[in-house]
Amino acid sequence: ASAHAPHSTTKERAAKTMAGVEVRHEDSWFEASIVSVKKDKATVAYKEKEREPHQEEVALSSVRPQAPPPAADFSPAEGDRVEVYTRLEDDEAHSWFPATVQYSKQDTVFVKYEDGFTDEVKLGIVRPLSTCPVFQGRLSIQRVKLPADLEKWSQDPSLHADFCQANNLLSCAAEKSDLVLMGSEENVERAQRVVGYHIKMLQTKKKVEDEKARLLLWREQEAQSAHYETRNIPRSLMRFVIGQKGANIERARRIAGVVNVTVTEWATDTHSSVRIIGESDEAVRAAAKLLFFTTDTLEVPRKVLGGLIGVHGENLHKIEQETKVVRIRVHASQPEDDFSTVEIVGTEASIEEAKHVLTFNVKFLEERFQLEKELDQLREESYGSGFRGGYRGRGRGGRAVRGGRASVRGGGNSAGRPEPEPANTSSSSSKTPQRVVQWASMDAAPPSPQSAPRQNRRKQQAQEQGHEQEQKHKQEQKQPPQRTVVVAD
Repeated sequence: ASAHAPHSTTKERAAKTMAGVEVRHEDSWFEASIVSVKKDKATVAYKEKEREPHQEEVALSSVRPQAPPPAADFSPAEGDRVEVYTRLEDDEAHSWFPATVQYSKQDTVFVKYEDGFTDEVKLGIVRPLSTCPVFQGRLSIQRVKLPADLEKWSQDPSLHADFCQANNLLSCAAEKSDLVLMGSEENVERAQRVVGYHIKMLQTKKKVEDEKARLLLWREQEAQSAHYETRNIPRSLMRFVIGQKGANIERARRIAGVVNVTVTEWATDTHSSVRIIGESDEAVRAAAKLLFFTTDTLEVPRKVLGGLIGVHGENLHKIEQETKVVRIRVHASQPEDDFSTVEIVGTEASIEEAKHVLTFNVKFLEERFQLEKELDQLREESYGSGFRGGYRGRGRGGRAVRGGRASVRGGGNSAGRPEPEPANTSSSSSKTPQRVVQWASMDAAPPSPQSAPRQNRRKQQAQEQGHEQEQKHKQEQKQPPQRTVVVAD
């Protein structure tokens, strides 16, 4: 029987002891972990209980970091220097013995130890000769706070093996909420400069593993679910589907009954594909209301565009907020066109709501436009039939030709009676009642029952009657000023 008895494979031990150290005794290295440090010595606890004493104080110069496990394709060749995890006696603890490969065959390696003893061992307990240096200088221990999402996940020592080896640390392990770095002062200080990158890498690994687990679960649930819907969305709208940093997708996934939402960026040359899988049709429809964005149009008469848009687009902006559409945009049209195109972007439900509000607004504006047109026409007819002069064409205010009052030039009053001679106004003893008649001046306002506001005057009427009214105005200015006539009763 061989004096070097095998124990367990290198990979099996690596998962348990990667954060530990190796302590040299004579010509082999025992796996251990550091319990405490005092100056240039350390108290270590050996991995195997067979090692006596189980704990002891050793010089730091006989301690080195745990060697990393061999590569998956490790295959030693003749003459290679290796280490074998074995023991000399059955009642002793296992340790790493240096040896030289004689030859290898499949999973079996023939080695020769430094004491000249040869043995046939399994490949699983063989590793390359460790190059980890023994500890030199003063030992330093530093703790680094771990993010809350890594506290439990990072307890596996193998996650820190590469970082520990790259910085020549004696130990790098997670203890509760801290990452403990142990090694020389120089190496620990160097490790602290890059430990932030190590933590970010751990977070990335955790995120990838979580995503893999989620995808596997989704595939299982998808295979069992018969409720799903797929829709091709224009890539120009995908930013609304995904949302800021994927917020809209995550919101849809959190809907009760939704199993998963997947996005295929290049389903076609112009569209991406969104697939919703749920436990029921109701859950799928609820997610579709959040994710299925589209574009629709509405034809609007050009004559009502100003009222529909509002000052600086405030009316359209208000409709966007009320109906929760992404965008309402009016496309430019040709001057000869009677209609303009309004584009609406949003989910199907929000677009229908926006179209309803826009259609109602357009109907209201058209009715108001028609009512104002009828009112203007009525005003034109009223001025044209009741007053010969109509509007003054140059915007000086509407004045009708005097027709309902006594005329100065005619010598008679409005009833056709001759004017009486004016009485002597200087006699103070006259008891005859007198009444004063105020003749209208040439510039007085017309006795119109209604006057048209300036803003409702029509340009065409001004052009037709402007010249005639200007001539009359000039003649009126030449007439004498108003006068007072005293008529005796």
